[in-house]
Amino acid sequence: ILWKGGRVDSIDPKDATPDGRLPDADKGSPSANIGHLRKVFGRMGFNDQELVALSGAHTLGKCHYEDSGYEGEWSETPWKFDNSYFNILIQPQAMMDAEAQAWTPKKLPNGRVQYVGECTC
Repeated sequence: ILWKGGRVDSIDPKDATPDGRLPDADKGSPSANIGHLRKVFGRMGFNDQELVALSGAHTLGKCHYEDSGYEGEWSETPWKFDNSYFNILIQPQAMMDAEAQAWTPKKLPNGRVQYVGECTC
């Protein structure tokens, strides 16, 4: 079987996905966020189960302020593909030593609040 590469990456902004085709980071409430995700991915044929599976890719990498309005890694091991992203969603405290990490709200320049970990070691 002949191998064929997938997506071709580009650094040219004109090659980026047009606004509105990918979900926004925050619509203001959990129910609004869920509705928005269902709308964006529903038009691509995704059901809820497929949407959740796709979101697992967030175990890799990080969010960037200039793109989402938030900054930081999605999981404690952003270079390793595992289920840590889902573990954090289900049991945030299970992914950290409660004595070594404290979560504090930080107001970002755009007015959003992001919880950040601070080592108390």
